[in-house]
Amino acid sequence: MQNEIRVDSLTQSGTYLAPFLIVAAAFLLIAPLILRLRAILKIKNTPLTPSDVLRRQEPQPELMEPRRPRLIGGGYGVMIVAGAMGIVCAGVTYATLHKFKVDQRFAKEGQTITGTVLSASAARHGHTVRYEFRVEGQPYQGSGNVSKLRSWTNARKSKEIEISYLAADPAINRPADATNLPLLIGLAPPLFLALTVFMLLSELRGNFVLAAIGRLTNGIVVGVRPWVSYDFLNDQGVVTRGKSSVLSGNAVVGSSVEVLYLPDNPERNSLRQSMYWQT
Repeated sequence: MQNEIRVDSLTQSGTYLAPFLIVAAAFLLIAPLILRLRAILKIKNTPLTPSDVLRRQEPQPELMEPRRPRLIGGGYGVMIVAGAMGIVCAGVTYATLHKFKVDQRFAKEGQTITGTVLSASAARHGHTVRYEFRVEGQPYQGSGNVSKLRSWTNARKSKEIEISYLAADPAINRPADATNLPLLIGLAPPLFLALTVFMLLSELRGNFVLAAIGRLTNGIVVGVRPWVSYDFLNDQGVVTRGKSSVLSGNAVVGSSVEVLYLPDNPERNSLRQSMYWQT
């Protein structure tokens, strides 16, 4: 009787354990987002620093002459990442376009024949099958993924599988049930990589412009999470709030920082310590 009670208790514990773990995992994922959102709202609701306080920040640097910036450590890192992702993007794009071309050829020139299964193994989606077939007495081999249950069952029982091949080149073949690569799914990875490379290069270019012709001034830190937020006085005597996701050293609320901004567009600004370029 005691054993039955103990088993029942363990069963109930296991029943409640799974939902508890799910809730705990969801909390661990959502909690940082909530804290981040609260920090953003707190900084957003913080009033702008009075202009007279910023005027007392000494010294207020003069307009700097156009200069020739040079890349520093962080900039080299971004360039390397952008270059590597660009190479991967080119490779993925080539492979995707090649797959689209092969799919079109199968749709126009594909021939179907029965082949012999050489081996089969379970894969993440379906089963990977190696097969052999003959065209005009010439043997050809190939492999592919069989995802449909009926096709896999037939291949396993009869050791035969339907093959689709190109009449002009039977070495290009695949299981007859293989599906074409959907356009959106095929284009998504290269487009994502291309967008990431574009954003990285755009950030580098924006930093270069700031380093080359930006005005250097002093600002006051008003928030440090989730990024460093600061106020500074622009050429028109208006207080502008900026933010920077990277900062060399530690910043605390109320501390003075050097800010670079474009005189004709103060919204484009950055902390001097966060720049990828140096003059």
